[in-house]
Amino acid sequence: MTTRYFYINILFITILTSFSCAGYAQFTDNYLNKKNVGNVKITANPALNSLTQKKLLHDSFHAGYYGFRVQVYFTAGNFSKQGAYDAAQTVYGIYPEIPAYISFKEPYYRVRVGNFRTKLDADKFRNKLNKYFKGCFVVNDFISIYDEKYAPVIIESDSTNLNTDRFDEND
Repeated sequence: MTTRYFYINILFITILTSFSCAGYAQFTDNYLNKKNVGNVKITANPALNSLTQKKLLHDSFHAGYYGFRVQVYFTAGNFSKQGAYDAAQTVYGIYPEIPAYISFKEPYYRVRVGNFRTKLDADKFRNKLNKYFKGCFVVNDFISIYDEKYAPVIIESDSTNLNTDRFDEND
């Protein structure tokens, strides 16, 4: 019985060794040293280049991802604008590294905080903010990659049609 296991082990080791040698045999010195460099010529319609440039320009203005923010303020009325600024300044005073976004969508002012990729991260931050803003909640929002480079308090106005595609109509 032991000789049978011995021959099976020898066969197994032989197969493994042959596969490893065969895999290494595919590489040559020219491949490893990258001496063989070629050129590729692309023939395309010139209008394709113009279309590509337009697409890149469009994407540069709409670059971002859908993520989550914590909404801490939402109201309408005579002093709602000042209340929104006060709420944003409060958040900035507590967490200066987290951006606060003030937006106006008639007739409401709202303050949303943070740029979170996952709802779990936004919910953890909501728990921290709940001490200061009772009733704050997590919302879906479009996070522009340029938002992360701005100052901590960002004012967005939807009523002037500057950023009308940034917020859903359902919000």
